[in-house]
Amino acid sequence: MSRHLIVYFAKGKCAKSGTKDKVGSTREKIQCGGVEVNLGDIIFADVDGVVMSKDEAAAAITKGEEIQEKEELALKKIQSGARFNQICNIDEHVNNIKEGISSKLRLTV
Repeated sequence: MSRHLIVYFAKGKCAKSGTKDKVGSTREKIQCGGVEVNLGDIIFADVDGVVMSKDEAAAAITKGEEIQEKEELALKKIQSGARFNQICNIDEHVNNIKEGISSKLRLTV
């Protein structure tokens, strides 16, 4: 059996319902925010909107899970008394900024 996930995103409220005098279609490609969406694509959206393929979505989910694991480990270390500079590269980051070197603050756990 095939499973389908349908997600709706609303930026506001609209009390007007759609038309009832036309027959719609299913399992066809559509345009969403100017991007072609095909059967099986996954749409992650915010006010800017993002459409991605199954492979892109799988990679995004994997990356999100990796980030969540790091954040959970960092939180456990903080709860056991670790200081901020013991869970991230804050010292290196500050030095890089002072020296004009491009830098990103990141967890090191």
